Amino acid sequence: MKNTKEWLEINRSNLYISERLKRYFQEKTNARFIRDLLIQHGLYKGTISKTIMEAMIEKNIWKRVAESYEQLREEWQGKDVPIFILPVDPTSNRIQKEFNGRSGLAFCDKLFLFLTSSASDEDIQAILTHEYHHVVRLQHYTKNEEDYNLLDTIIMEGLAENAVRERLGEGYTASWAEEVPEKIALKWWGNLILPNYQLPRDSRKYHQLLYGTGFYPKMVGYSVGYRVVKDYMKKSEKKTEECFDLEPKAVIQK
Repeated sequence: MKNTKEWLEINRSNLYISERLKRYFQEKTNARFIRDLLIQHGLYKGTISKTIMEAMIEKNIWKRVAESYEQLREEWQGKDVPIFILPVDPTSNRIQKEFNGRSGLAFCDKLFLFLTSSASDEDIQAILTHEYHHVVRLQHYTKNEEDYNLLDTIIMEGLAENAVRERLGEGYTASWAEEVPEKIALKWWGNLILPNYQLPRDSRKYHQLLYGTGFYPKMVGYSVGYRVVKDYMKKSEKKTEECFDLEPKAVIQK
């Protein structure tokens, strides 16, 4: 657990924080690139207010995440990675509506959590479960992440959110998970995802189908990933720990 609380007490600018993060990225990655990447995934813009930061400190956000993390890591026998806790963008309607006011970003060797002082213990466990699942998934599923296609990604997201469902219940999954009826999600699976499942990450259509931009349903890739993985786990009677190395094509076959 990295002491981002101490960084914020020195300087609350997101560019300052990004400068401190440079050593955790590739050598030539600059602070502005890191800042912009994190903003895309929920980091606050500009300089966060002192009131918001102090409220997070008062609510013991850092300590509560640390306790949940140790419990989860022991449960899954996952590797230890640095976790960076930072305030979420309070102006983002998308994060409020689609991600229940919390967000995150995971890599194979680190993860970021973007939170508010109002986050309950269950909120913390939900976003931590989802993001740390990615870390463990990348540890077990050996395909190079740069080579992921659309199917690889939606199955990874579906596995992560089903881990949330399994640990905490459907009430703590993101809005894109349960609000789309199964019948509709499986129709999208057949009509939209399967004909395009080999799309590479650098394809524009890959991103449109994953997030539901353009003419596609909102968060279509995420919603479909959640539903087909849930269906797979039910039919195969497998739990989260048995699916860390799941081959995405096994879901198609099932």
